[in-house]
Amino acid sequence: MMKLKLAIICVLLFGVFSAQQMKEYKVGNPIKIAVPSTYVKSYDLNDFALAQFTNAVNDKYVVIIQTEKEHLTSLQVAFADIAEAGEYYAKSLIDGLAENAKRTVSAPRKLKIDNKDAVELLVQGTLTDGTDQTEADLFYHLTVVETPAHYYQIISWSELKDRNRNLNEFMNIANSFVEL
Repeated sequence: MMKLKLAIICVLLFGVFSAQQMKEYKVGNPIKIAVPSTYVKSYDLNDFALAQFTNAVNDKYVVIIQTEKEHLTSLQVAFADIAEAGEYYAKSLIDGLAENAKRTVSAPRKLKIDNKDAVELLVQGTLTDGTDQTEADLFYHLTVVETPAHYYQIISWSELKDRNRNLNEFMNIANSFVEL
């Protein structure tokens, strides 16, 4: 009986000492955003998007991308302010556009969304499809929202010819953003 108790204690102690230390990570943050009912949830616009929506009838699209500040720190990326963060994220949009007279980016406009610092930029230009070399003139509305642990990019786009018609809608979508 004593040997059985000793064997059980040894097994339990071995389990305690050999157990790996685990660290909990919170991955992602839930968000809330309002899009018009003409949009449907999408899954193929951006591989890194936290959420994405399509209005295929009117060729309008929205993606929300979440970047952890901890990840940026590990890459030694730090922003002086929210405007610099907006310019950093706008660069990836600009780099994908052809270098021509239609390629422009607005100055960053600082604002508050959900009582958090945010910045808005307007980007436009010509995108060339890599498969069939067709060109499309596009307009992007980029909003970057800074929270204590994340930067969120809210990227809405449509054809450039529809810019004036879609701008207010894109602004309303971005302004509805809330991190829960």
